[in-house]
Amino acid sequence: MQTIFWVLWSLVSPEYRGAVTAVTARSAILCHTAIYAHPSMSDTRRIPDAMAVCAEVANKAIQVDIDPVLAVTIAYHESRFRDIPSWKGKTLLAQGKFKQRKDLPGWVEQGPMQVKPKWHCPKGVYPGCDMVAAGLRHIQRIVQDNPGIGYTGVFARYKTPMRPDYVYGGRVYSRFRQLETRLAALKQLDWIRQRVRSQEGGVCGRSKQARGTSTRAGSRRPRHSGGSRRVYEVHPPE
Repeated sequence: MQTIFWVLWSLVSPEYRGAVTAVTARSAILCHTAIYAHPSMSDTRRIPDAMAVCAEVANKAIQVDIDPVLAVTIAYHESRFRDIPSWKGKTLLAQGKFKQRKDLPGWVEQGPMQVKPKWHCPKGVYPGCDMVAAGLRHIQRIVQDNPGIGYTGVFARYKTPMRPDYVYGGRVYSRFRQLETRLAALKQLDWIRQRVRSQEGGVCGRSKQARGTSTRAGSRRPRHSGGSRRVYEVHPPE
């Protein structure tokens, strides 16, 4: 397993190696696979800090028992692994209504996870707020407020918690499954999720519930059958 990591590590371009030396091997191998071995995310290869931002998201997700594959997929869709304000914030800055990013109002999405400081930061403002941690807290809150929620449900509620967008959720889930499949093919999926414990309410990895199992009679099945998998109870590594 470690041999595979070092082989892939040797393929990383030199300018990115320094960006991941301080993070866990699991975060490094996940982000290397997402950026360099996953065609759907290859557009981030030319972004200078993409590897570092991806690794930060994955590492912090593992530390708080959130599935790092889920967190990395959201960060890709929201910002392409960039620490930037949303297009609304960029528009306000371009119009000269605010001089600096730190002056933007709290309702403007910020950071790699694109969350609003007003709702997800301790003081409700961007300065001094860890926007990656804020995005992970948002994911945890979604799961806590919706017991038994599936992956598609988390993605659908990420941008609009009160009005789930299952079109967006299905699109993100599709890319999430592609990354899962690629990691499984490399025999790295269970290893990456090894530190994510099976805790009640934790946003963990693969569910013990089989993909595509039937839902309750009369309930609406998500657009993608695998999206009904529960978001906790990770399988132990083999």
